[in-house]
Amino acid sequence: MPERSKPAITPRAAQPAPAPRGWRQRAGRSGQTLVEYGIIIALVSIVVILVLQAFGERTQNLAEFINNQVDEANKQEDNGQLP
Repeated sequence: MPERSKPAITPRAAQPAPAPRGWRQRAGRSGQTLVEYGIIIALVSIVVILVLQAFGERTQNLAEFINNQVDEANKQEDNGQLP
């Protein structure tokens, strides 16, 4: 009886990795997710800009008031009027 030749065994590292199931679908989803994140970031940016525009003047007035109060306290301390 003739001997059958054994099939060549390819080392595991030399074999191509099998494509995961649904890899094409997942590739499309990752691009879709990236677009969704971009839309969310754009919407949040718009909201932040609108809030800053709405409250910007009030915030600036508050910052100026605090700055003036600190300046007055420093002047009074320099003049010896504060303990």
